[in-house]
Amino acid sequence: MGNGFPFRQADALWQSFQSKINEFVRSHGGSASLDSPQIHRPDWQQVKDVLEGKAPLSTLSKDCDN
Repeated sequence: MGNGFPFRQADALWQSFQSKINEFVRSHGGSASLDSPQIHRPDWQQVKDVLEGKAPLSTLSKDCDN
């Protein structure tokens, strides 16, 4: 799970969708471009530690109080 394995197909689908939309818009006289993908994944070990009570919720986000 650490290297994003379960998400690879979803990422590929999303990127393909964006690419096809970009091609469609440009082929019909519109203006479109693609940015580099930004992929953010949680640290699954940190999530597990919080769920098991080994770490405070604030470990996952600076928005959490405790």
